[in-house]
Amino acid sequence: MEKTKTSQGVSLITEKETDLTLEETYKIALKFYKEKFGKAVVLSYDDNLRLIAYSQQAKYGSVDDNPETKPLGYLDIVGKARRQAWAALGNMPKDVAKRSFINTLHEICPSFKPYIEAVQHNKREKSDNNKLHEMFDEKLRLENKNQEELEKYNEEMQLRKLQDALNEQTYDQFKEHVDKMHPGNPEQQAVLLKNLQEEHYRQYLLHMQSEIFDVQCNPGSDIHVEDAKHNERDEQNAQMSDGRDRSESESEFDDGTLLTPASMWTRPDIKKFKDEVTEGKSGVLRIGHGDIVTVRVPTNSDGVSLFWEFATDSYDIGFGVYFEWGPPESQEVTVRISESDSEDDYFDDTDGEYVTTADLESGGMTAAQETTSLTSPQRNLSVVVPVYRRDCHLEVYAGSHTYPGEGTYLLKFDNSFSLWRSKVLYYRVFYTR
Repeated sequence: MEKTKTSQGVSLITEKETDLTLEETYKIALKFYKEKFGKAVVLSYDDNLRLIAYSQQAKYGSVDDNPETKPLGYLDIVGKARRQAWAALGNMPKDVAKRSFINTLHEICPSFKPYIEAVQHNKREKSDNNKLHEMFDEKLRLENKNQEELEKYNEEMQLRKLQDALNEQTYDQFKEHVDKMHPGNPEQQAVLLKNLQEEHYRQYLLHMQSEIFDVQCNPGSDIHVEDAKHNERDEQNAQMSDGRDRSESESEFDDGTLLTPASMWTRPDIKKFKDEVTEGKSGVLRIGHGDIVTVRVPTNSDGVSLFWEFATDSYDIGFGVYFEWGPPESQEVTVRISESDSEDDYFDDTDGEYVTTADLESGGMTAAQETTSLTSPQRNLSVVVPVYRRDCHLEVYAGSHTYPGEGTYLLKFDNSFSLWRSKVLYYRVFYTR
């Protein structure tokens, strides 16, 4: 602490004696002077002149350098006395004038120092409280961050376990497919297998999110947690008994039959795919504007799932998959072309010929109209993949679906939305054991 003494031996305050700056101390002293003068503080006329002179010097500087100084009236005795006291300070710097004001007030008013100390104490207390709050907030932030990181880690581990389980579940099925696609090429097989597994995992998560959303939107459902556990155990027992892998994301239709969601994915090697299909001299169709092509693929007694792949030239096309329940009319794959869902015109994939009597200028049904017709009760059809337009001119679209039972798959290629453009379709379908 630094202190100075007047000639009378009274210790005076300097800016080093407190934690306050000179500017802060001066503002406190000026406030104290204005609030207490004439009340708790009684000053002599000369002391008051000195304080006023110091405050003017601290605010404006020298009286001669202040252009705002106004002339005084002839009878303004008080004004003249204050002007003389201010002029007597000469070119005293503003900081020195502030310090002189503080020390003068301390010298002539004993209650000023306790006032300064009280303000300083409040400032320290406030600073300490702020530091405690900051420390508490930082600790809370770190705890929340650690908790979030722990929850994120646990969630990632659960998702990783789920993905590993799904990969193990579909490995044999996808391995058989990639072996057929890239025989004798382990590198391409590994890439395709990884893409298939990742897309299957992504589709599974999307379906689970959809089911959770449905449950949240229907809080009055009678399904309880305990019932769900019993259903899960029954489902696992059913998987063990019939040897068929059923997903937890199966959805129930009106006829009581469980239908698993399809897996869909894309891959970029569209040119290679088109060349392979073209070399096989099958699976290439020209779909007229306004037409709907239905590829009918019956289930095979030796198979457990259906795979499909397709692409087009230059333009997109609508695509969807339906399942027709019941024994197939034939074990042959057929292609039917129509402008409505009547399917009177057909293409027989076995002999490479097709017959059509449709008027291509009349326009076809929309995808929405076709979906309504396909899902009518008398058709006994279930929607596996809704009809949507696919950018299959940019990449190969592929998918698979586990047989839900005996029946016929209907792969719909919808060009009914196109009034002028025909589309060249490259496709391939096969089943896996």
